[in-house]
Amino acid sequence: MTPLIYLPAFLMGALVGVGEIVSRYRDAPFQVLKQTPAVVYVIANGAASVAALWLINALNISFGVNATNSPQALQLTRVLAAGFGSMAFFRSSLFTVRAGNQNIAIGPSLFVQTMLSAVDRSVDRLRAQSRAPEVGTIMKGVSYT
Repeated sequence: MTPLIYLPAFLMGALVGVGEIVSRYRDAPFQVLKQTPAVVYVIANGAASVAALWLINALNISFGVNATNSPQALQLTRVLAAGFGSMAFFRSSLFTVRAGNQNIAIGPSLFVQTMLSAVDRSVDRLRAQSRAPEVGTIMKGVSYT
């Protein structure tokens, strides 16, 4: 199997990451994608799909497709299964624990939620740094007494 087959799997996972980031920041979605934390999140999603494809290939899972008659169909099936499978796996939870007023999903989704929270905090900090000088300028003539 050629290493080039991993590219579509990576792109599927990365597009899911892009979709999640864009849906979270509706006021400036593509500005957020230029920031390092968002890029890391997108790459992690792509890497998860590549890892799933590698595992599928290593275990020689055919999903019922006859590789002798149609090797291209088998490759396509594996890429799709890896892309969609990794999305489903990393967004699933085994059970939910209630801690105070918050529900905490226990399972692979905890990893995704932790990464998204880190992206949120980092993006908020970066956006605040760029907006702080504007606030000072806007509020310059305002009296607080």
